Amino acid sequence: MDDLNEIAIYARVVERKGFSAAAKELHLSPSVVSKRVTALEERLGVQLLNRSTRRLSLTEAGTQFYRRCAKALSEINQAAGEASGYAEKLAGQIRVHATIGVGLRTVASGIIQFAEHYPQLTVELSIGTEPINLIEHGIDLLIRSADLRDASIESRVLVPVHYHVVATPEYLKKHGRPATPHDLAKHNCLIHTGRRTPYDWAFMGPEGPYSVRVSGNFATNSGAALHEAVLRGMGIAHLPDYTSRDNLASGRLESVLEGLHSSDRCIRAYYPRTRYPQPKVTLLVEHLQEYMQAQMIGERKVAGAA
Repeated sequence: MDDLNEIAIYARVVERKGFSAAAKELHLSPSVVSKRVTALEERLGVQLLNRSTRRLSLTEAGTQFYRRCAKALSEINQAAGEASGYAEKLAGQIRVHATIGVGLRTVASGIIQFAEHYPQLTVELSIGTEPINLIEHGIDLLIRSADLRDASIESRVLVPVHYHVVATPEYLKKHGRPATPHDLAKHNCLIHTGRRTPYDWAFMGPEGPYSVRVSGNFATNSGAALHEAVLRGMGIAHLPDYTSRDNLASGRLESVLEGLHSSDRCIRAYYPRTRYPQPKVTLLVEHLQEYMQAQMIGERKVAGAA
């Protein structure tokens, strides 16, 4: 059928036993209701109603058609009610994907806590390095620190990413500790090629932000490989706090140029753009935002006490 509204109008005319009563309930004029029923009859090629000045009656075809349509309309209304109720219901599955560094270091523990708080929800977390398309892979939430520009998705900042310029105590003892960012030119700097400007490290000076060009004998697009290289004492690396915090706390790594480094990088949650966001996904985003911000504040307090 081209227009289910005409069927719904016809059913309401039958149930209210007249055009006027049906029109009043539908907030339409009687003439519009009559025209829509006539259009339905013309499309079907059969008369559904016998019209007279005093009463309205159903033809045999109209009676049979109403019986079948009433059942279908009831199913449609029930389905619409269930769908509307589902929008407010915290149930079902949430599929989340995160990149390795962010996923293992920050997201996984936050999602586990969320799953403990909401056992009626099923959360599926995948962690990987390969780029992934939310729509194509049916992902509800993508979490990463790299920028993602796509008109079909929305994003929310979960937490800013703070960086440290780090090296092992052994490397610093052997090669010296850089006193200013410009001293990095004398050092073997380990490069993460996945960054927007991998060979330009950003710093903040009295006159504002500036960058320093660095170089070294090892470059990789893997945060894990970069982390291993710096732990082996190969050189100086520029690592996010969520991958370096444990080794800084244990003394395996030391931070240099502390307080001078500048970064506009953030961990973001990406999700499909829609007029009707899923409440369960919104709830998870808010939970992760609160969890990761509390985690960051706690780490700063520990660092300050140390």
